[in-house]
Amino acid sequence: MAGEASPRVPITRCCVLLGLARSRFYRWRARLGQLPSPQAQDRALLAALIVLLFQIHHERPGRRPMQHLLAGHGYHASLGRIDRLMRDLGLQARRGRKYR
Repeated sequence: MAGEASPRVPITRCCVLLGLARSRFYRWRARLGQLPSPQAQDRALLAALIVLLFQIHHERPGRRPMQHLLAGHGYHASLGRIDRLMRDLGLQARRGRKYR
């Protein structure tokens, strides 16, 4: 009914039923309102920049040319990091054709 309070189950009881520690619930609830870590923000920025440069250069640059393109824009990253991000994003450089 409109003014009636809904039945509530205590958090302790829910955690017992789910087989979780109560502290885990409170840790999860505290994380909900937080921003991503600085490393996660940096990774997202680098991934967006890689996708943008990859599209601008017609899907041609591999990891080494991408490293030089990023350095030209003032962003320095290792080859391994660029390779891992490109693989995670599903970006693969197109090879040029031989002239016949």
